[in-house]
Amino acid sequence: MNTCRSSLLCARWVVALGALGAVATSSGSAAALPLVGISASVRGLYGAGLGDSQKVSVTQNQANASKDWNPYGAGVGLRGGVTLLSFYAGASLDYFLAESTHLAGFEISGGRLQVMANIGYEIGLPLLTLRPLLGVGYAQTQIESSAGPDHSRDDLVLAPGAELMLSLGLLNLSGELRYNFSTADALIVGIGVGVSF
Repeated sequence: MNTCRSSLLCARWVVALGALGAVATSSGSAAALPLVGISASVRGLYGAGLGDSQKVSVTQNQANASKDWNPYGAGVGLRGGVTLLSFYAGASLDYFLAESTHLAGFEISGGRLQVMANIGYEIGLPLLTLRPLLGVGYAQTQIESSAGPDHSRDDLVLAPGAELMLSLGLLNLSGELRYNFSTADALIVGIGVGVSF
């Protein structure tokens, strides 16, 4: 009789422990990422030029005037990519309106277009996904001046950063921070909305 009761008690403990294990497993799966995923987002951006971000100059009456100019400022971006086994590969297109400034009585304005390939790794958290990434690509800065003809400048871009996404089902909200290494270095922040399949 005692043996029977002991066996019954052991069986109950096994069932209880099994249930706890199932709960723990299902809780952990909430942070699991799909084997294959497709994502796309549109982002509002702001880039703050650092150091001698971009120097512009104007020549008037054989005298030169120059000053630092931020070719970033407010912008908008598109990003899309594919995730396979937590490894991310995608592309992005960003456009910055650049700041408008005055130099020697002339107005300087323009914009900056960036096209990049991005690789990264996704880390699943409950409701959140952290995506450290590295972007490599091309940028063209357009400089417009009321003093004379417009001109552009091309350069390569290396942009390490990270993106944090909050899942809302099919939709997600995201925030990002990255650093642009180029002839015009900048710290870039962004807020976006996207879809994930």
